[in-house]
Amino acid sequence: MTGSVSRTHPYQGGCLCGAVRFEIRGPIEDIVMCHCSQCRKVQGTAYATNGNVAANNFVFLSGEDNLTTYAVSDDQNKYFCRTCGSPIMSRRASHPNQVRIRLGTIESDIEERPGAHIFVGSKANWDEVADDVPQFHGQKGGEIGKMKNAKSEEWDAYTGYNTTLRAWFVAFGFGVPASFLVNDDLAKHIKPGVGDPSIVVYFLLGAAAQVLMAFVNKTINWCAYYVDTGTEVAGGRWWKVAKRIAKARSWFVIDVLLDLVTIAAFSFALVKLYIQVYKSV
Repeated sequence: MTGSVSRTHPYQGGCLCGAVRFEIRGPIEDIVMCHCSQCRKVQGTAYATNGNVAANNFVFLSGEDNLTTYAVSDDQNKYFCRTCGSPIMSRRASHPNQVRIRLGTIESDIEERPGAHIFVGSKANWDEVADDVPQFHGQKGGEIGKMKNAKSEEWDAYTGYNTTLRAWFVAFGFGVPASFLVNDDLAKHIKPGVGDPSIVVYFLLGAAAQVLMAFVNKTINWCAYYVDTGTEVAGGRWWKVAKRIAKARSWFVIDVLLDLVTIAAFSFALVKLYIQVYKSV
């Protein structure tokens, strides 16, 4: 990896034993402190502090042939010193022009500063974040990163609203058909030959879509975690499906489609119910 000089005084770094030496000749961008389980295991600490460097600004001075590689996924490889085990960097096939550096290996004083704690939702239970750097439940800037700050009142309010809305949809979808069973005036509108039995089917379909939505949303964290860290998690058939969804980044589409199913089903049911009531007047 050779690069052009874009910093007057390159940052110097290396591994614990000194076999691997490198220079960083450009800015370090998107520095984060990651609390995910993968980074904790790689570092053996509460979190890993990582930053991105343009590949042409990262230059090995010695020891590149002393690196060993661990393939986290088809897309991501992590590089370590073969002698002392120091984690040096990671690279993604999907981002060939970028190197992700472990800042602990840099010996120079750097100008840049961390911009976020990420995957705070996955941190060790003994880890207390005590600084004022913004915290994100998942990946900063990713789908989960949009959760805002992991401690923010805004996110608490949003999740409360979202949960309440879906609970109302489910209660409505199952509650209205149940009312037909106890109310003779309503029951006549769904009796074959008298009313339209499909009314109940549409209500139940709308409610079922929301139950499925809750299940899908439960896996969104896993999906985003896979996309953003490349972590493989054992989990059977559903995990394989979730992984494919993650690679396609299609969970938002599934969310919207299920909401549309609910709205359409409830709309058909209410229109049919109105027509049945109007006929009986």
